Amino acid sequence: MIVSQAASTLGRFAPAPAPGAREILRWAKYHALRSGIWFPVLVLALRFAGAPGAYAAFSLLILYALRGPSQAIKALFLSWLLSHLSPGLVETPAGVEVLRILCLMAALTSAVLASFKSQNALLMGRTVSGFVLFGGFCLVHSAVVSYAPDVSVLKAVSFLVMTMALSICWFSRRVNVERLQGWIFFWLAAIALASAPLLMMPMGYLTNGHGFQGILNQPQVFGMTMALTGAWIGGRMLRLRAFSSIDIALAALVILMLFLSESRGAMLAAAGGLALSYLLARSLSLRTIRSAFKNLRHKRVFVLIVCSLFTGALFFDKVSAMVERTISKRSDNQTISSAFDASRGALISRSMQNFYANPVLGIGFGVASNPADLKVKREPVFGLPVAASVEKGNMYSAILEEIGFAGFLLFSGLLLVLLNSICRSGQLEMVWLFFAALLVNLGEAVLFSPNGIGLLVWIILLMATSARSAKRAAAT
Repeated sequence: MIVSQAASTLGRFAPAPAPGAREILRWAKYHALRSGIWFPVLVLALRFAGAPGAYAAFSLLILYALRGPSQAIKALFLSWLLSHLSPGLVETPAGVEVLRILCLMAALTSAVLASFKSQNALLMGRTVSGFVLFGGFCLVHSAVVSYAPDVSVLKAVSFLVMTMALSICWFSRRVNVERLQGWIFFWLAAIALASAPLLMMPMGYLTNGHGFQGILNQPQVFGMTMALTGAWIGGRMLRLRAFSSIDIALAALVILMLFLSESRGAMLAAAGGLALSYLLARSLSLRTIRSAFKNLRHKRVFVLIVCSLFTGALFFDKVSAMVERTISKRSDNQTISSAFDASRGALISRSMQNFYANPVLGIGFGVASNPADLKVKREPVFGLPVAASVEKGNMYSAILEEIGFAGFLLFSGLLLVLLNSICRSGQLEMVWLFFAALLVNLGEAVLFSPNGIGLLVWIILLMATSARSAKRAAAT
């Protein structure tokens, strides 16, 4: 009796099995089960129960976010997922934007109440200080410079609340970083697997009839999500030499869906993130990351590449037509440069014109290039703006336009602080995710949209930043 009790006690406190080769999905499943999957299933079920169910789901997320820093991150991830489901599956009722803002506030409250202690106080201090400095600049700038100060101030507040909540939560002592990574990876893989049946159904191409969007609301959103998921899968496969048939099949499915989404920016982000990771590892002599690239010589990777080329040769006509359509976006443009100019060049040119006219401070945080194009959605009680989406062709030209060269320098410094922390983790997938998240913004300025896919991007970015503290905690 005593022996069995001792064995059960030791089993209870035994460390989780280290993920090795052929165990990426097993690792994700293990940590997802440990972190709980029943609450996400509940809120997803409520989301499909009409408008009352949607309000109940988001209300539960607000309460869930108050339970602790780990629950706050999960609540924000689920808030993003519930808000970006395909309209062919479920309609989004009015007033959800307000509930999403309240979820952000609940996450920040939970983070502050959980204390500022972390696995690495100095590292978290640098990250939080960077966001406070940049966010404070944007707040003052919005009140003084912007032609729509109420919109700019609330956008700056939303951005600061989101990043502060995530950065504090990810470094909290109460957060098991690896377990939470597995939970997020599990649900990203679930999005890909749940979207697979829609590959042969019109609902999978609902927005424009040709770009695959899966279970999400837009092909661009789905493409960005698959780009981040693919970078995570690919980096982890290379680092762990996990080249089982299941791993290869999941990676191939994500690559296929990414290509079918016709999201050029997402494709560039996935491929460019890998190339930049290699160049960074070479230039800074990051041995752990450089060693992962040697696994590209694995025979199963070679077989995958050969099979892909052979399949492409068999269906050359279909593949070439798809490539041409992806590049030209079904327009009459015959070259990549002309297609880019038609889709993004005009937006970037307008942003740069505003920057040249206001080079130091810009025109205002989060506002449209043309004031007439700014469409603001306000809540009915106090008339506060809750949504004011603007289309910018490129995040970096948008930063120069909106907050000028001064703000651009501050933001660049913030990115360097994050990159320094990520490189010290020694994990290829985290460096790849960092560059993929930044390259996604070459074609879509999403990084400053807490109510859009920017929330997912920052969850991933700050998860990568916290990987260093998780590594140190595991070593102690």
